[in-house]
Amino acid sequence: MTPEEVLKLIQERRTARKYSSKPIPEEQLQLLIESAVYAPAGGNKASWKVIIVKDPETKKKLTKVSLNQEFIEEAPVVMVFCGGRVVNVAAAIQNVLLMAHALGLEGCWIGAFNEAEVKKILSVPPNVQVHYIVTIGYPEEELTDPTKRFPEEVVYYETWGQGKVTAQLILKILKQALDKVNEFIKLREKIVAKYGEESLHIYRLEEKYSAFVFASLAKRIIDIAKEAEVEEPEIKLIEKTYRDYAEKRGSALGTTKDINSPQVVSVEREYSTRIFPEVFRKAYRGLLCKLK
Repeated sequence: MTPEEVLKLIQERRTARKYSSKPIPEEQLQLLIESAVYAPAGGNKASWKVIIVKDPETKKKLTKVSLNQEFIEEAPVVMVFCGGRVVNVAAAIQNVLLMAHALGLEGCWIGAFNEAEVKKILSVPPNVQVHYIVTIGYPEEELTDPTKRFPEEVVYYETWGQGKVTAQLILKILKQALDKVNEFIKLREKIVAKYGEESLHIYRLEEKYSAFVFASLAKRIIDIAKEAEVEEPEIKLIEKTYRDYAEKRGSALGTTKDINSPQVVSVEREYSTRIFPEVFRKAYRGLLCKLK
C-alpha cells in the first residue's frame, strides 16, 4: 500500500449514524478486534477490554441510557470499551474505525451515555470505567466529508505560537462553510423526498450538519480569528451564534436526555436550515473585501 493509499483510507473514513440490518460476518468482526489489539499502547501494557454486543434487547437498553441515540439499537454490532488508560482505548478505536472503513463498514464513536446505567446493563465491575461505545455496521445514509482543519490551522514551528495563520484563512474556511451549506440543502431535499420531513433520517442529517459540520466550522473561524487578531463584527456574530447554539442544544439535551425529542430536533433544525447558513453567508460577504 502506497502512502497516498493510506492517506486516502484515512481521509475517506466516515462516521455513520444510520445502519442497515445486514449482519457483520464473524470473520470481519474478528478483523476489527485484531486491529484494535494492534493499536499502540504506552509501555505495550494495554489493559482495556471490549464487550461485543449483538443482542437486540441489550442494544435497546443501551440506547435508552445513551440520549436515545437510536443508531445504537440499529447497528448490528456495538463495541463497549472498558478499563485501561483512555489514551490506549482511543488508539484502539481509531484502528477499529479504519479497519471498518476498509471492510465497507463504518462506525460511530460515542461518549454521551449514563455510565452507571451502562455498567448495570453489561455487569461491568464498579472499579472499571466505561470509556466509549462504538457502533459498527453497513451505512444506510449518504456519507459526506464533514471537513477537517487545514494543516496551517494546527502547526506551530519550533516553538508555541510560531505558525502560518493569516486572516485570509478565515475566508478559506468560510468558503468551505458555504459549500457545506449548499451540500446540506441538496441532501435534505433528497432525504425529505425519500423518508419525509419528520423521519429519523432527516433528524440525523440536521443534527450532523448543525452539531458536527456547521458548529465545527464556526469554532474553527473563531479560533483562527483570535490567533490572527481579527476583530471584525462578522466574527463577533459567528461567536454569538456558536455560543447561542451550544447553550440551546445543551439545555435541550440536558432537559430531555433524548436526541430525538421535539426540543432538540427544533434546535438542530433551526440552526441547520436557517441560522448557521444565514450567518455564514453574511460573514463571507462582509469579510470578503476586508480580509483580501
